[in-house]
Amino acid sequence: MKYTIARDTNIVTVMVSDVVTLEDCIRCVDCILTEAPLQPRIQALLDATGAQPELSFDDLRELVRHLRRLVKFEVHSIALTATNDFVHGLALIFSAYANIDGLNLAVFRNQRKARKWLESCTPAGCSPSQDNVTPGGELR
Repeated sequence: MKYTIARDTNIVTVMVSDVVTLEDCIRCVDCILTEAPLQPRIQALLDATGAQPELSFDDLRELVRHLRRLVKFEVHSIALTATNDFVHGLALIFSAYANIDGLNLAVFRNQRKARKWLESCTPAGCSPSQDNVTPGGELR
């Protein structure tokens, strides 16, 4: 897995490409925690546009457990972008696991919508209502 971490304003952006395994994702979370200067109420944008996931459903549940470490550092909202139908579908399943576990994570097809959602978020949360979500899980 190749990834790049960038920080602008209150958003940490992670661009993921190539084959992605659970171990890769855990290393990325570790890297964010150690190398990206996290401040209270920071948000994360995970761009999986170039990802080729090799993740099982069990891997997705385990990854949620590791993402909870980010919440301890006050990462209160996570947007995930995926354009490929397979990756987008997997991301929606991951989002369901994350939201059940109390994380505020939403999936989008492009960064513009993901950033708009992040901008609307507050530390109290910003889970989209069903009225604002298309069948593909995107905000209208």
